[in-house]
Amino acid sequence: MAKRSSPSATIQQKLAILQEQRLKLEAQRDQELLRVLHKTEAHTLNLFTLTGALLEAYKVVTANPSQAEAWHYAGERFLHPKRTAKNAKPKVGDVPAQKLATAQTL
Repeated sequence: MAKRSSPSATIQQKLAILQEQRLKLEAQRDQELLRVLHKTEAHTLNLFTLTGALLEAYKVVTANPSQAEAWHYAGERFLHPKRTAKNAKPKVGDVPAQKLATAQTL
């Protein structure tokens, strides 16, 4: 007769798998961030300057969701130009014209 795992053991196994997946996703995100830093040549900035810029960006994003949306769109276009070219670009009414212009200049 085969032994059945206890519900507790099954949950622990699932938890271990999820934690491993989380670590892989975090490592993947870290690699993507490094790729962006190199692609934009931001890795050449002084560490304190780069940190200050990230802190300021975080402050702006948390205070202004529409700016976050515009930056998100700009980042998506930068990282996936072919994919975003295939998708319909937002109409001026979808994203305020000023935000769209800001996103395009980034």
